[in-house]
Amino acid sequence: MQSDHNLILFDLRIQRNNRNLKRMASDFTRKFATQVGNWNWFQLIVKKCSQQWRDWVNSAMTKEKLDKPITEIWSKLGEIGKECFPPFLPKTKYALWWSPKLNTLRKQVNALKQSIKRCKNHDLKEISKICFKALQNLYKSELFKAKQDSWKKFCAESINISPWKMYKVFKAGFTRQPLPSLLTLQDGSTTTTEKETANALLHKFFPNDSTAQDSGKQRNIRAQTAELGPPDTQLDPNFTEHEVDEVIRNLDDSKCSGPDGIDGIIVKRLHKCFPKFWTSLLNKCLVLGSFPKE
Repeated sequence: MQSDHNLILFDLRIQRNNRNLKRMASDFTRKFATQVGNWNWFQLIVKKCSQQWRDWVNSAMTKEKLDKPITEIWSKLGEIGKECFPPFLPKTKYALWWSPKLNTLRKQVNALKQSIKRCKNHDLKEISKICFKALQNLYKSELFKAKQDSWKKFCAESINISPWKMYKVFKAGFTRQPLPSLLTLQDGSTTTTEKETANALLHKFFPNDSTAQDSGKQRNIRAQTAELGPPDTQLDPNFTEHEVDEVIRNLDDSKCSGPDGIDGIIVKRLHKCFPKFWTSLLNKCLVLGSFPKE
């Protein structure tokens, strides 16, 4: 007997011990949820790489030769982070004044609005519009009342605890104004885009150091500075392990990381399982006068 249904076959492949977690795109610089990471695996991998990383840093004798191993180390740290930590997912924003009652009213308002659009009976549609208007007014009044009660409660609690919390709230309302994107230049013209405004500000406050535009006084200063030669001050001493320990210990774990995703928690853990890494790296940068791109 023939059937018009096609047979569907499923092939299930389960990969066990797969530490490569699927990542989601995000605009946040914080990439890893380090609070719930597999730190034992992180320390194991770092300890395996520690000797190689130390050799790379110590063998670098120029700025260029230091940049390459630092780039590879930071790339490896990113891979370790993806392997040991789940992706950081920002929390969904919510309103403190929102309630199940408001949620129900909003659903009823939206449902009645859609039913009015679908209604074909003119008389029934007019009656529904009256009901919709009344329900919408009720929803708006309940919404306003919830916001007002929440604000009164917040003010009462803030005054009892600390008045500075209120100050921060009011100040934040004024600092969120959008920056002006237009700027009038000295020749009377006006910038049209944010990029032109940024370039105008850059050239105004940080003009090009051109000798062709120097005045007589500026040329004299350049000549006197050239005669002085390089400063004869003593070189800065190397960073001590105590200094590095103190700085790393006082890192704020709640601060967001840079684009590399390496936050304060990772820095502390890396320092714990590889104690001399940061000290040797910082001293190598100090000796070479280098500030690696990574």
